[in-house]
Amino acid sequence: MQRRNREVAIGDTDPFQPTRQRPVRVRARDLPADSHFEPHQHGWSQLAYCATGILQVTTVLETAGTEEVTYIVPPSRAVWIAPGARHAVHVLEAALFRTLYIHPSVTPP
Repeated sequence: MQRRNREVAIGDTDPFQPTRQRPVRVRARDLPADSHFEPHQHGWSQLAYCATGILQVTTVLETAGTEEVTYIVPPSRAVWIAPGARHAVHVLEAALFRTLYIHPSVTPP
């Protein structure tokens, strides 16, 4: 059976954007296999957690020029995405995706 690649709209992040008054915001999504988020970036930190399923998170390391680094995120694990880091997410196995958006004022430099 051929699998389809489904692009997931990042959607309006404004309701989830962290502020000084609310420095940590949470977003939950259930994502089917083969869905993905196109490369994008935020002005805040992100902790991308995979409750079930498997995610592939690809980031570009600024310290290494344009070197891409790919992380496989299995169930009950997470990956830290620094503020401003360009990243993309691909769902390898249907996932319960949970993410924390964290304001830069409450994260270490």
